Amino acid sequence: MIKPVIASNLEQVNSYDDAQKVLENDEISGISFENLEGILTAADIEIEKSKFTNCKCENSKFDRCDFSNIIFENCDFSNSKFIECNFTRAKFQNCKLLGANFMNSIFYTTEFEEIVAKYSNFSETSLKDVSIIKSNLEGANIESAKLKNLKLEETNLIGVNFFETNLKGIDFTTSNIEGIVVSIKDLKGAQVSEIQAIELAKLLGIIIK
Repeated sequence: MIKPVIASNLEQVNSYDDAQKVLENDEISGISFENLEGILTAADIEIEKSKFTNCKCENSKFDRCDFSNIIFENCDFSNSKFIECNFTRAKFQNCKLLGANFMNSIFYTTEFEEIVAKYSNFSETSLKDVSIIKSNLEGANIESAKLKNLKLEETNLIGVNFFETNLKGIDFTTSNIEGIVVSIKDLKGAQVSEIQAIELAKLLGIIIK
């Protein structure tokens, strides 16, 4: 996994009003957004080599934004919208993304570690070279997504909707996939444990005694 490249001398922005003014620019680089609280809004902008730390910004809205070489650390963006956004060399570390909407977004070389993204929406997204580690995605929607080189490790996927998402090559063995929604054809080539295989057999209507 390629790590984000962050600017060496970050300009600190730690007030909500200043942050919102910065987000009105078309291009942003080398900014450290710290300890913010409030609803942030931005559209059609590029944010690179920057960092969001300890930001409590539920219900924020980022439409069609490009994030590259970006880190989100200890942030709460629950119920926020990141629709049609692009993420390249991004990392979400210990963040809350409850109910966040990433529909129609693209993730490339992105890492999610110890995040809580229950009931989040990743439908119609593209995830390439993405890692999801020790996270909670219970009840998330990953319908009609395109997955390539997706790495899952010790992640809660209970009740996740994978309908119309090709899971070939995905290793679920260390994660909890109880109650996932998926079609039989999309499971072909997925890697599961023996116990998980028994659970998935229910999708075929098989009764194992």
